[in-house]
Amino acid sequence: MQNSSHARTFQTFATVSTICLFLAALSGALIGLSPRMKLLPSYVFFFSFAAFSVMMFQTTLARSPRRLPQLDLSKQKSSLIAALVVSGLAVFSELTLIPWPKIIAGIILGIAVIIHGYHIWKGFTLEQIWSHIALRFFATDMVFLLVAAVGLFALGWKETWPDFPLIPEFLRPSTVFLGASFPLTLTFTGYLHCYADANGGLSKWEHRIFDWWLRC
Repeated sequence: MQNSSHARTFQTFATVSTICLFLAALSGALIGLSPRMKLLPSYVFFFSFAAFSVMMFQTTLARSPRRLPQLDLSKQKSSLIAALVVSGLAVFSELTLIPWPKIIAGIILGIAVIIHGYHIWKGFTLEQIWSHIALRFFATDMVFLLVAAVGLFALGWKETWPDFPLIPEFLRPSTVFLGASFPLTLTFTGYLHCYADANGGLSKWEHRIFDWWLRC
């Protein structure tokens, strides 16, 4: 029964992620039609596909084989919905030139990331996380996702109230996208570490390379 539930969840994930990737590519093809289309591919990709992909993979990979059967992947549907809402609000904001929906999007993303982090790291000690390189990658992801959420909130705030003094002048959409792109890279790097470790193990030198990669 649990395997059937997992299969349905992954099927939903695969379907929605494929649609998001298609929409990101389509919006990229439409950039020439209007200046308003310029940032849509990034908002669609980073705040829908990338965000919930990171949370889905972390949910699975952060669990040991012993704890995997008790994992309820259906809880990830709320993260998936939150990511889609965030992406939709950002796209709506860009197309209508109404900036305040980005403020709401940043708050929703931040709440989703905090709840996700609570479910992922509940039961882990800091020592356990730090002693496993892949888990270190995933924990770093959480920081970057929160940075992206705060950045999206601050960007919307800056565009809504340009004279507000506490938002730095250097904040641009590219800064927010940079924060949102790191989790995807780090999660898949953590996945590579888990996969390699599960198929014969890594040499001491390979462990060191992964460790350097994280520290860089």
